Amino acid sequence: MPAKFRGGGVGEYFTPDGVIAVETSTCAHCGRITEIPNRKRMADVVDFCRKCMRLICADCAGKDCHPIEKRVEEEEARYRLFKDMGLT
Repeated sequence: MPAKFRGGGVGEYFTPDGVIAVETSTCAHCGRITEIPNRKRMADVVDFCRKCMRLICADCAGKDCHPIEKRVEEEEARYRLFKDMGLT
């Protein structure tokens, strides 16, 4: 099993020959799980957001910082507003 690094996890593939473990990272902006081939190539597949100080995927790199937790909170607030207005 690979060593864990801060901000990541371990993904497992189950094959007929056994279990293959790979390091993974979850994007703080979109929630996408990215497989890390090795630590030397980590910068090719993930980036670091300087605003929220978290790992992000290559697709979110260079875009505005909008963490997924914040989006969920906004959706919940919108739902509560609509519910209070009697629209749901």
